[in-house]
Amino acid sequence: MKHTEESEFDREFRSYESMDMMEADKREVFSRLMNSVELPQKKRLFRDVFNPVVSAILAAAFLMVGGYFVANQILQEDPVQQSSPAAYEGVEKQLSDTFNKEVIIPNHPKYHAQMIWVPYSGSSMGGGTYERDRPLGATIIYKAESNTLDNKDLEKLREMGDFVYGKPVINPFKDIHSEIRVDISNVNAISGEEIDIEGTRVYYKEIEMDTDRYIKYNFLLNHLTYSFSHKVTGPETPTEARAFVTSFLKQVNK
Repeated sequence: MKHTEESEFDREFRSYESMDMMEADKREVFSRLMNSVELPQKKRLFRDVFNPVVSAILAAAFLMVGGYFVANQILQEDPVQQSSPAAYEGVEKQLSDTFNKEVIIPNHPKYHAQMIWVPYSGSSMGGGTYERDRPLGATIIYKAESNTLDNKDLEKLREMGDFVYGKPVINPFKDIHSEIRVDISNVNAISGEEIDIEGTRVYYKEIEMDTDRYIKYNFLLNHLTYSFSHKVTGPETPTEARAFVTSFLKQVNK
């Protein structure tokens, strides 16, 4: 585009042409002019090199921190991976409605419940069918040595009760004692030596079965019998078994 009018820049440069300067003055002006040109270039070079580095560092930090929170949120939403009292709220309500009594699922500090099975009393009818009567309680398996459940046993267990949480891993009748197991009974089934844990009357006993030894704690809570069973697998088992009971009683008494 053409401009016919004299611009402000034209007038300014013409004024410089009319100036009578000494050689030293010309050098000073030239030096300042070059410095004023080089300085923005250096700043741009610094920004061009430094900004991508800073951006990369900030992006990495964001991904690390953001990734942690995202992963943590996924774990919190997965009840199989994240063990917490909130993870059992749904099944607690279901069991409370079934027994017409408040049920609280113990939250093991290390292991999440693998399965919860509710057996019913009843009798076998003609044709091999089983007629249910009333719920007897709930069996909670936290740690099993292996999955010993075959299809025949599984079919029978489904006939006699309901798997309300997790997946079937053992036959509670054949594998009476898993490594870590809790039974909630709808009947009074207290036995053992009376001790006090967290202000609660708890009954403790040790059971010898063939080559295995088990530690058992049981007590009454909300008119239900809670029975904690641990297979002794090492010198730390007695401490861990008592710690599980203690943490649960703190959970319900807080």
